[in-house]
Amino acid sequence: MATPLVDCPREYRWSSASAHLAGRDDTLVKFAPLLEMVGDWNKFLAVPEPADLGDRLRHHESTGHPLGTPDFLARIELILNRVLKPRKPGRKPKTKAN
Repeated sequence: MATPLVDCPREYRWSSASAHLAGRDDTLVKFAPLLEMVGDWNKFLAVPEPADLGDRLRHHESTGHPLGTPDFLARIELILNRVLKPRKPGRKPKTKAN
């Protein structure tokens, strides 16, 4: 996420970008797992963020719902065996007994 503190992510002291761009683990970052997903970190970090990303991150942080594509959420729900997507508010209606 963009920050006015530095010109590029690798310059920010607490960013994992340096480890990923260097292609090696550091004290906090294990490089290999994300390399498989991202590949070229220079290209990945050069892609402009969507204008609404900050708002979406704040919204999901405040609601406690994960942010991701429908496929990602479905995969995570299967792994965790729980519903993560927002549900309809309120209680379920009572069923009538015979």
